[in-house]
Amino acid sequence: MIEQKILKILQGHPILGVRCNVVKRPLSGGKGSIVQHKATKSNPAGERKEEFYARLAGIIRDSPSEYFMRWKVEISPGDAKKFRRECLDPILEQLCDWWDWIKGHADPFDNDAIYNGDIRDGAGGRIHWRHPFGVWNPMDSGAESDLDEYLSSGSEVGLQRVNELFPELKGG
Repeated sequence: MIEQKILKILQGHPILGVRCNVVKRPLSGGKGSIVQHKATKSNPAGERKEEFYARLAGIIRDSPSEYFMRWKVEISPGDAKKFRRECLDPILEQLCDWWDWIKGHADPFDNDAIYNGDIRDGAGGRIHWRHPFGVWNPMDSGAESDLDEYLSSGSEVGLQRVNELFPELKGG
């Protein structure tokens, strides 16, 4: 369970609402996106990066409300309870478990190390890893998948319903 000190802090600060800060990404494509000017007959060198970023800064400066928005979202006590039970407490539990584990190790990648008399594997161990050099995973940077889109909108575009996962692993 969450350490008592953390619980005491949380109980003194209930969640009253959420502020959603949204930053429009002007280089992500779609409506309102800008691109660097390519070379033309009148400008054979094209737009230099410095010129492009100066133009971009000017566009954002001229209409900041187009690029930076904030909403205050009211939440019910049930929403706060669900958030705490399904998100906050599990994250804090994981953080406490990680800290307990890391305190006993000089090498965080020594995943077979013994901690308090038991080998930490499963949920408690094997918690440190990294991608091989050069491997990029867009979800590490917050990118969404087709599944995320389905969960937020119900759209099944890009998804396929199956009755059996990994049929190639089925014996026979």
